[in-house]
Amino acid sequence: MTARDGSDRAKGSPGSQTGRSRRAQPECDLYIPGHMVHWIQARLAWEHPREWAVLEGVQGQVITVRFSDRIARYRNHQVEALLDVAERGSSVLVSARYGTLSVPSDHGSLRCFCIADADEPWRACSVAPMGPVSCQDLIDRLEDRGGFSIPGALLPLSDDAA
Repeated sequence: MTARDGSDRAKGSPGSQTGRSRRAQPECDLYIPGHMVHWIQARLAWEHPREWAVLEGVQGQVITVRFSDRIARYRNHQVEALLDVAERGSSVLVSARYGTLSVPSDHGSLRCFCIADADEPWRACSVAPMGPVSCQDLIDRLEDRGGFSIPGALLPLSDDAA
């Protein structure tokens, strides 16, 4: 299987879900490889070619997929949610460039997961407290947590207000 062009793109928006998992989501707000998918990451993966693969299995937090020319292993903090929407033998779309693995549904949407190389060091899930923030807080969050997504009401108008 090879990467497909725009014709493989399901209707809908990036990161749309095939079905909501009833499992509790991990306590995590990290936007680093293998953790939360940031909406910009999902959009970029959606807009660029991805490569088809077959889900070979999941062991612990490690996801194994088979491409036409190789086997790859990725890590994700919520593999149970992946198993809610895919099983061994399911087709998946992988964007190595943007670190996503997506599972197409029968409804034309995708469930998108952030993936990390399974052989790279792993950072455990964590949650930073959310509250009033300054511009420096956002810079620190971007550097330490890989990104952020916060309600607009919490954004400062300027650092002078802090």
